[in-house]
Amino acid sequence: MIKRPRLTVFYSCFILAAGAAAAVHMAHQPAPVSAGTFVFLLFFACGTSALKIKLPGVTQSVPLSFVFSFTAVTELPAGYAFLVAALALLYDKLEDLRQESAWKGFTFDLASTAVSTLVTSWTYHWLLEGGGLKPLVALGAGAAVYYAVSSLTGAVLLAFEESKTPWRMWSERFFWMGPLYLLIPVAAGITAMLPSATEAANRLLGLALLYGGYRYIKQYFGRLHDEQDHARRLDDIRQRTIEALAVAIEAKDGATAGHLRRVRRHALRLAKKLCVSEYEIKTLELGALLHDVGKVGVPDYILGKPGCLTEQEFRQLSVHTQIGADIVTAVEFPYPVEQIVMNHHEHWDGSGYPRQLCGDQIPRLARVLTVVDCFDALITDRPYRGALPIEKAVEIMQEQRGKLFDPEILDTFLEEVPLLAEDLDRELKLERTRKVLDQAPRPTARQTWMSDGATRDAALRRLTLEKLSSEPEQLVLLYDILQLLGASLDLRQTLQKTLAMFRRTIPFEIGGVFLLQDGQYLLAAADGLPDHCIGRLSLPAEQGVFANAMVAQRPVVVPGAPVDLGVGLSRYLVNLRSTLAVPLIAEGGDRPAGGLLLGSMTCDHFNLEQAWFVGLLSGKLAAVIHAAREVEALRTEAVTDPLSRLPNARATYQRLETEVERACRQETPLAVLFLDLDGFKEINDTHGHTAGDRVLAETGERLRAGLRPYDFIGRVGGDEFVAILPGMDPVNLPAKIDSLKKLVARNLVSLPEGQQVSTSVSIGTSLYPEDGREADDLIFRADQRMYDEKRGKGMLCRSPVPAISAQPRTVG
Repeated sequence: MIKRPRLTVFYSCFILAAGAAAAVHMAHQPAPVSAGTFVFLLFFACGTSALKIKLPGVTQSVPLSFVFSFTAVTELPAGYAFLVAALALLYDKLEDLRQESAWKGFTFDLASTAVSTLVTSWTYHWLLEGGGLKPLVALGAGAAVYYAVSSLTGAVLLAFEESKTPWRMWSERFFWMGPLYLLIPVAAGITAMLPSATEAANRLLGLALLYGGYRYIKQYFGRLHDEQDHARRLDDIRQRTIEALAVAIEAKDGATAGHLRRVRRHALRLAKKLCVSEYEIKTLELGALLHDVGKVGVPDYILGKPGCLTEQEFRQLSVHTQIGADIVTAVEFPYPVEQIVMNHHEHWDGSGYPRQLCGDQIPRLARVLTVVDCFDALITDRPYRGALPIEKAVEIMQEQRGKLFDPEILDTFLEEVPLLAEDLDRELKLERTRKVLDQAPRPTARQTWMSDGATRDAALRRLTLEKLSSEPEQLVLLYDILQLLGASLDLRQTLQKTLAMFRRTIPFEIGGVFLLQDGQYLLAAADGLPDHCIGRLSLPAEQGVFANAMVAQRPVVVPGAPVDLGVGLSRYLVNLRSTLAVPLIAEGGDRPAGGLLLGSMTCDHFNLEQAWFVGLLSGKLAAVIHAAREVEALRTEAVTDPLSRLPNARATYQRLETEVERACRQETPLAVLFLDLDGFKEINDTHGHTAGDRVLAETGERLRAGLRPYDFIGRVGGDEFVAILPGMDPVNLPAKIDSLKKLVARNLVSLPEGQQVSTSVSIGTSLYPEDGREADDLIFRADQRMYDEKRGKGMLCRSPVPAISAQPRTVG
């Protein structure tokens, strides 16, 4: 199948070649010519090119010079006639040709003029000389040919460019030119007599007749144009009234004006691809607007029900097609709109309603509307379901091909979806964001109980929301950030992406998100600052920009750099000339989660509108920070022993598996120590469990201090600990065990009653790979050797069993 753009190029090249051939042919046909007639026609053709007749029903107009161009065909040889027409066309387009883009259209018009001139000259002279017809008849036939050739060449090109049929394009753009060209014989006859008139009065009379005819036609067509324009404006008003009514009714179903706009737009686009008639286009346009008008008779609780409908509720809903058809019929539209309204819920396989029609029994336009209405319903929010991604909607519709939808119509529509996806996604984002903003409280009157500052802030917030509603770029950004903030609890990644999005609408040189921690604001994410600053640079919480913003409970714009620069931050922020500080406070809270700082090297860079735009998102950002911290705390709690604050048994086993895999991969040694406190039961029995807990906590701290920074120590239960020592070989292991035992033995734990208690530790070891290649094996061997050491000391102990394991044990 040949694409439309290729057809356009091919056809343009064909006309250009035909025009060039016609011009060459006319140039090689020498014939005597009257210089006076040539100059006369050329002068008036160029002079009247500015006198244009506006045609009714179209935006284009026709210059009066076409009369003299046609007269040249009848009075001069074809080559000279073409020269007159070409120079008149050039004179008319001279102003437009200053733009390079106008040359393409001018070249095509010139080639079309050459073809129409040659064909008309052949026709006229053949009829006059060979056919023996009277001059007036030959003039009429020549005028018809001139009109047909010149209009059809242009109509075919426009049809290819606008994806319409040539006949439809001709009827829309060139039909109204017909009466003008049919009057050409009379005008041409008068024009032909002017050069041969012997008296000046006769020449003036002829010119007066031509000008009078021009004025009459201009006036007549002008009135037709004004009447059509008036009728078009009335039609637009009627259309907007119908649309407003339809939107009000659609709102009952949770839909918006955007739904109707998209359904109408997509339906018309699909109808044009299916090459339906202009009459059907008008019918479909009204049907798309009024297809759900019958919902006015359906109870609101059914339309807004979030769950499945009962059988009775569905029956009440299904009558909306009949109600809508009755309403539309009563209006007496000039198009069969009621057929679309009645049948747009019928299905291709006969499973629809209200009449269970199937296949071609369903009117074609109703089948078109079924496809586009279902598609838009899938990709937008409804009371019973959230919006689906476009890809998912396409997948669902493909599954219903031949069931709900006409296969041919569905396939044609789905071919267009990839071309619509980007703009459609953007439009849906804007619609959802506007819906969010519309739900924001907007004060309509001054509240006397509010302070002047609060009233001013409320007004500024309202103005900010209204301004956002009129700026698509910021609405899209707002929606993107809201989507981002709710999508992930990876805090640092979320904060980095948020800063990058802020830069799209609020340019800044340095940006950072600070988290409140231990009485100071610690840098957690940055844009424009080196990575090594993250987690190390801080601002005080009791004074400075964040303290001021917290007191004001709103964004603060500060001229210059923050005055409370820390030592590390000063060299990065000292050159700032404008600073925007935003407290990050969750809605309903009074304690900030952190603060947002944006800085610029330009004086007075930030304004209140920008501050409030960021402020709109501060609550959501604070909520994300709180949620991420809670999740992190839960994660830490899940792998941390609450008494010793060391990793618990689960975390210990996971770390051991990781270290075993690394040792296997790198072929390095690994040592596992199983440690158990000696006499811990006596401490509990003598001094109580509180004393025992203190001994466990301080013993854990001592063991952690006695290991290397990359070693691991965890409490696996009771008075037992496991240490993992990567890279520890058998030669150095005894010295490490001895140092740990001495470290624990020297530890004196002070008790509440003023006493001190000390303890010792028994340690069993295992080595990778000598004692095993699995975590379970290494734990078991170390525990067994610890038990042997305890028994050698003469201490009672439980039977040796693995303290932790990857899988639950089953006792047989």
